[in-house]
Amino acid sequence: MIPREAGWTFGDALAVFFSFPVTSLVIALFLALACEAWASRTAHARDAVAPLSAKSIHSLRAKYRSARALLPAVGIVIIVWFVGEVVVRGYLVAVPEELSWVRFVAPIIGAALGLGAVLVQIVVSGSEVPEEPGALVPRRTWASFSEPRDLIGALFVVLVLLTTTIAAGMAASADRWGVSDSVELPVPNLAMVDPIRLPFFGWAYGIPVLVSAGILLLVVAALLQKNASRSFIRPETAMAERIVRRQVGAGGVRIATAAFLLALAASWRLIAGAGSVSSLEIAGENDGRPYEVVWRFAEFATAAGWGAPIAEVVALTLLLLVVIRYSREAAWRRLSHDRALQYEAAR
Repeated sequence: MIPREAGWTFGDALAVFFSFPVTSLVIALFLALACEAWASRTAHARDAVAPLSAKSIHSLRAKYRSARALLPAVGIVIIVWFVGEVVVRGYLVAVPEELSWVRFVAPIIGAALGLGAVLVQIVVSGSEVPEEPGALVPRRTWASFSEPRDLIGALFVVLVLLTTTIAAGMAASADRWGVSDSVELPVPNLAMVDPIRLPFFGWAYGIPVLVSAGILLLVVAALLQKNASRSFIRPETAMAERIVRRQVGAGGVRIATAAFLLALAASWRLIAGAGSVSSLEIAGENDGRPYEVVWRFAEFATAAGWGAPIAEVVALTLLLLVVIRYSREAAWRRLSHDRALQYEAAR
């Protein structure tokens, strides 16, 4: 097999540069720092008046600190796995074929377990009786403390992942054992040569991804519902609690979206490998000239190769923003009702 083009172009050099997933992490780190610097510049343009009482701040910390601390921890674990998996699989250990599907589901399962821990903490803290009864409020649902843009973005990524999985599964070929993890590329007008079989994102990988994605969606839905439905501590803290709950909900959705994007990027990288082969050279045949290999989905595979690093950069940027923002003190440090309104508008 030889590359599609023998000469090097700027596009080839750029493709090689982005072929290393760690490159995506470097770019994502720059973007996350830039986004956080811009957001901090806007958020700092507010004044604190009439801060909450020490008792209220203590109650807020006791109820919400654990959930806010778990979110950046989950982000760090997923980032470390992403880098570690690339290093281990690429340079240290040959991953057995039976475990190759773990590469695609690990970020989704990791996010589900991490957000599941956040959900457990929310359920435990939500079972506590309010310190002071407050006025009746409208019924709160899973969307009450969720950012619409985050939900729309997550839904879009899930649909793209679903479409990719189904389309790739239908295009994949099963081996003699019935395992759909490769694709056959025929060589036209050369019947005596068997089709080229390349690793591909078939149902052997797609089904575990869909199952794990369904589990993560259920965990996120439960987290958003429990995060919204638990009672407030007291009327004085209601505004601060609304902000913190919105932060928790946004963090959970963004972590889930990042996990879906990492799985999508991994699938696109595998699909792109099938589009990188365009010819086959057989020693002693055809006067040394290569035979052309035709695959009707080659253009889509090429597009997937360019889309993979973009998906990785977006995913890692989301995770880094969660780590940076949620590792700091929460909004109740010097929070008042006026400042809370300004804070919510700035973020």
